[in-house]
Amino acid sequence: MEYTLTWSQDGVPGAGHHVHLFTIEHDRIVADTVMCGGRWPASLLAEMEEAGG
Repeated sequence: MEYTLTWSQDGVPGAGHHVHLFTIEHDRIVADTVMCGGRWPASLLAEMEEAGG
């Protein structure tokens, strides 16, 4: 599962990118490996928006 988390802190927007890799056995999740791309500051979010993505 992959998602982007967004929030506002003291009026400043922030975002982070997370990925979960699930290990499934017998229709059950037995492990969840989480990777985080780190916190994206408002300046980077503005650059990404300007670039169209």
